[in-house]
Amino acid sequence: MAERIRNYLPDTGALTRLPDGVPVMIRVSDAVGRSTGFSNEWLAFRGQTLDQALSEDWITAIHPDDQETFRDLYATGSVGREPREQEYRLKDAKGDYRWMLDRSAPRYEGFGHLIGFTHICTDIDVYKHREQYLTEARDAAERLSQARSEFLAHMSHEIRTPMSAVIGLAHILATATPPLPEKQANYARILQSSADSLLDLINDCLDIAKIEAGHVELEALSFDLTRLVRDVLDMLRLKAEEKGVRLDHIDLSKGAGPHTFTGDPARLRQMLVNLCANAVKFTDKGRIEVTTDYRPDPQPDPQSLSGELIIRVKDTGIGIDATRLDTIFDKFVQADSATHRTYGGTGLGLAITRALAEKMGGRVTVNSSKGQGAVFTLRLPLRPSDASPSDQTLAPRKAGGRRVLVVDSGPDAVTCLQNFGYICDVTPSGEAALERFALRQDYAAILIDVQLDGHQTAQALRAAEARRGRSRIPMLGLVAGTLPGDRVLCLKAGMDDALPKPLDPVMLRQKMERLLVSDAA
Repeated sequence: MAERIRNYLPDTGALTRLPDGVPVMIRVSDAVGRSTGFSNEWLAFRGQTLDQALSEDWITAIHPDDQETFRDLYATGSVGREPREQEYRLKDAKGDYRWMLDRSAPRYEGFGHLIGFTHICTDIDVYKHREQYLTEARDAAERLSQARSEFLAHMSHEIRTPMSAVIGLAHILATATPPLPEKQANYARILQSSADSLLDLINDCLDIAKIEAGHVELEALSFDLTRLVRDVLDMLRLKAEEKGVRLDHIDLSKGAGPHTFTGDPARLRQMLVNLCANAVKFTDKGRIEVTTDYRPDPQPDPQSLSGELIIRVKDTGIGIDATRLDTIFDKFVQADSATHRTYGGTGLGLAITRALAEKMGGRVTVNSSKGQGAVFTLRLPLRPSDASPSDQTLAPRKAGGRRVLVVDSGPDAVTCLQNFGYICDVTPSGEAALERFALRQDYAAILIDVQLDGHQTAQALRAAEARRGRSRIPMLGLVAGTLPGDRVLCLKAGMDDALPKPLDPVMLRQKMERLLVSDAA
């Protein structure tokens, strides 16, 4: 090969020292791209003699889609004087196109006069097809992930909408005035308990799917830790007291540490509910103790001024066998089959808690032995906040016959609001809501189902509000709660807050009261 190249290469240099059998193909060209020499490997690949190769325009052997690039390079002289790399498809002896990596270097003589180029070509067809396969696989995975997200969103909406009605009506029946007869009241309690259990199952499955798909977004909001813990314990206290179990909160800082932090209170609340609900479930007597402690970073970063929040949930329940501690945070895992039969549950709560803790840069651990209770420790990096949560500054205002514009696909929200004492104007679409909004001046709040083009409706209502010079009306969005950033999208559209479906009547009432508090402020 070296001898043959020498005949066509005025300045052979190191190339003449290349032995035959080098696993690359070599083409030599003049300054305008005409071929002046080929290696034996090139000729064998093309199935040509040297004379045949020299007599043809080599660019015709390139795939038609790749030819213009080469013609333009040589025609404009933009091939340049620097080494360059190019990928193209070259026809082989069988007439098939294979991908080549062409590394070209300029050759000079005299005082820097460009006389041509040396092209070292490597067959990369296998790698290109592998790259194409990986690209297609990645695109398919992204499409599948998107399809799964859309499926979860639609299924969540379809499931949560009737669930909202079931939970809302069960709550209304259970708290009816005058009270229902004992037998019917018991039916209502069973209905409410069963609906809550089904909702927990739905939420756990949707949450773990979102976490696995990387669709969990964290917020940075100011919240009161003491109030958050108290709310969680108050929610579970009735169940604990029914079993004769004490439920206590101990602040190890004894009031000296910060109470307000910046973080994601909804996710922290979810983790704390999971840990405390497990403690209540698996404790039949004794005490559940929730301790909170905040430890500032001993060498704080001036930019973050963060520390570590430590929450421990200690119970006197059935405990966990030491052999199960390594798997207790895995999905669908419980201590044993007997535990599942006795206490039920999906086995997803701890898996979700661990995933959320890690997402927030923290961790959750457990220390337990069979029959000796358990201690779950949640550690999260958090920084104190100087801001005070606005919803704590004023007492909530009562409904008192205040009027609400509702853009909703189901009767559950309307039924709950009417039961709270609100007057509801119900519209089936955004267009109808705008027409109704133009006719009345006395709406205290607006409730929008995001599934019914809610973002556009909110924007249109805010625009109409501005055109008429009205003061800002509190606006609450109802979301399926499965897509990342649902609440953020609602806020960007002009809403003041969002509430997931199915509706929890207590949460709906609190949200409405807080929105009206903000409006009054």
